[in-house]
Amino acid sequence: MVPDADALRNLTILLDVTIGDNSMIGTGLVIARDITANVVAVDAPCKVSRSIGERDRGHCWHNRRLDVS
Repeated sequence: MVPDADALRNLTILLDVTIGDNSMIGTGLVIARDITANVVAVDAPCKVSRSIGERDRGHCWHNRRLDVS
């Protein structure tokens, strides 16, 4: 897992799985595959829902703004 990824609570990340920079992961998921950078991943099993774009620029997590530039 990369340090810049915004992972929320109750995640299970299997061995050898990488989460890309600035990715946003839903709560309570099992992550069995790599998640690319700058995406939103949700559902069970965890899969990429969409890319992070202009509409996400105002979002932040733990008082840290999301940088998608």
